[in-house]
Amino acid sequence: MREVIKLNVKPSKIKIMKTTIKNPKGFEKNLQELLISNGISVEIFKYRNFRITKTPNKKFPEMVTITRTVSGPKSFLGKSFINLQKVKIFIDYQLSLMSIERKSTDIDRQLLSIGLGNLNF
Repeated sequence: MREVIKLNVKPSKIKIMKTTIKNPKGFEKNLQELLISNGISVEIFKYRNFRITKTPNKKFPEMVTITRTVSGPKSFLGKSFINLQKVKIFIDYQLSLMSIERKSTDIDRQLLSIGLGNLNF
């Protein structure tokens, strides 16, 4: 003979607690130590406020990927390049183009302020 046990449980509100990492730098350091201790090497480079991670594959053993941008455009995230030199050239080129575009708008504003705006040469 089977006994059936009935539990009277009142539905209660379930709280979902969100936890945040208070020290992300320490977390990254511990993660890297854990990966290295298990034989997984992660090479991270920093160049002009960009974090570049080495992501090799069979065809391109020196491949790198932009994994984090601090002050640069978010469109750079996830872009992969053949080697570290190519990503540095790309970053320098794109940042110089952005600088030139900003300077041209600044010059246009200065010309407008002195009354010489919209000059076409």
